[in-house]
Amino acid sequence: MEYESWNSGINGKTSALLYGLGGSTKLNSQWSLSGGFVTGDYSFSDSTKSTASRNDIDLALAYNLMERVRLYAGYRLIKIDYKNEIDNTRSFTDTTHGLGVGVAAYQLIMPKLYGIGRFGLSLLSSSIDFPSSDDSGMGFGSGIELGLLYQVLETTNVGLSVKQQGIVINYEDDSSKWNHNYLRLGLSLSHTF
Repeated sequence: MEYESWNSGINGKTSALLYGLGGSTKLNSQWSLSGGFVTGDYSFSDSTKSTASRNDIDLALAYNLMERVRLYAGYRLIKIDYKNEIDNTRSFTDTTHGLGVGVAAYQLIMPKLYGIGRFGLSLLSSSIDFPSSDDSGMGFGSGIELGLLYQVLETTNVGLSVKQQGIVINYEDDSSKWNHNYLRLGLSLSHTF
């Protein structure tokens, strides 16, 4: 579960409570494959006549570089559906997807408590579909996440994290670049089967 807040440029400050599921499996002692799905609805500070929903899909292949360090490469799909009840011409569907690479590490702080950190970069392609026109563009993204993971039971952990991500897209029909920066507070529960 994650709480996200950002300045949307649509209706002022935007926030959402996102939730989802993820899983990971070891392919062997060095490689693992993971995937996840996150969804949620946004609320806007400047209007009660707008709605937006978000769906994210992530897939990643990770390699254990060292005992506590992993390198990963993956694919992400982000889809946002925005509906403006007052002016339908402002409604749109934004679909962004891309390939990324990153590094993740964790460190034992005290018995059963770990510090975790992740950093990633991605190359992105985006398309926006309006009722009367379409636009597309290319860009990049970067993200950093810091958090704590506590081992409640031998196979069960709870986590708390802060994630900051920035995306810059240069659309073909727009002379300016579109910047999207958000901050997420995350709470997780994981179990090993």
